[in-house]
Formats: sequence, structure tokens, C-alpha cells
Amino acid sequence: MTFTPDLPISGDTLGSTRDRIRGNFQETSAVFAINHVGFNNLGKGKHIYLQMPEVTASGAGVPVTLANEAGFYSKNGANPIEPNLWFRGQTNGYEYQLTNANQANNATFGTNTNYPAPVVNQNGGWTFLPGGLLLQYGNMTETAHDTNVGTPVFFPIAFTSFVSSITVTRRSNNSGTSYSVSNQLLNKFNFVSNGNSDQTFFWMAIGK
Repeated sequence: MTFTPDLPISGDTLGSTRDRIRGNFQETSAVFAINHVGFNNLGKGKHIYLQMPEVTASGAGVPVTLANEAGFYSKNGANPIEPNLWFRGQTNGYEYQLTNANQANNATFGTNTNYPAPVVNQNGGWTFLPGGLLLQYGNMTETAHDTNVGTPVFFPIAFTSFVSSITVTRRSNNSGTSYSVSNQLLNKFNFVSNGNSDQTFFWMAIGK
């Protein structure tokens, strides 16, 4: 079934165009029924869900927006390279990434769970902030008291560009112990304390 535009054509009779006009109505009904409640059903015309093909490349197919309007679309992110939702402001404004579907790291998204192998003795999770920032978090107990090295803390997923902030909060009740962060990389940092007993702590990191 195909849609034939510009019917009826000037000079055509109703009899000669009847089948094509019927085909147009059938095609219109079939297209409308995709992801919508059908014409003759309760709630007709409403969306069942939204399904958008991805923009093929950065800048190609991104909606052109005029004053007082905005665009909402699907496009590959930079990391990971898979379709996500984007928003574009008025007058061809800036693009903002709104989601971060990351199939490879879904196990630790929005959770507080054990990391996948090979890091099995830590737990935590991560979430995505609109605009591209990652917020990661967790808790663990230190395993080394070397004030020059400390205990490595691995992020659930590695940052790709920078880490802008790391916050550590000790859970243990040991007021005489000081602690700090050192050796910060895109995939980990070290928790360093001067105590003689293991320190259990919460941590949170923000970056991109």
C-alpha cells in the first residue's frame, strides 16, 4: 500500500481515482495507528509511546528551530555512541543531551550495588545529569593505611574528560583520624587516612 499525493488530479473522474483515493485513506489510517490509539478506539489520537529515529550525524538532521520554538529528538551521544534524547533551544540554539542510555554499564546505573567483575569488593552506582555531567557515588571500607598510597576507589564507570569534584564522608566514629583524597584519575581515586583501624566511608564524584 502506498500513498499517492495530489488526488484527484484535474481532469480525472471519480471512477478512475476511486481505488487510489481509497488506498490513500487506508495508508493514512495505517500510518496514524503506529504508536497511536486508532481512529475508532477510546482515546483515539493519543500517543501510546514516542519512537524517534536517530539523527544520522552531528548537525545533520538536527531540527531547525525558529524564535519561540524548540526541538526534541534522538541522536547518538559521544560516549557511549548510542541513541539518546536531546533538546535544542529556540533560534537554532544550543543542544542539550537529556539522557545517557549506556547499555554496557546499565548494571550500576541508578543503583547501589556491587560492581561487575573485576572490581567485586566495592559498591555504588552512577547517574546522568542533563548537559552531559555524570554523578557517581558509593561506599566502602579502606584496606590500606599507608598515608602515601591509601586505598584505591574505582568509579563504576570511567569519566572520559574530567573529574570536577570528589567528596568523601567518613562513617566510622573516630574523631582523631584525618583523611583525604589523592591520586585522582578518570577511573579512580585513592582514599588516604592516618588511622590504625579500617575507615568506612561514603564518596561522591562529579565530572564528564
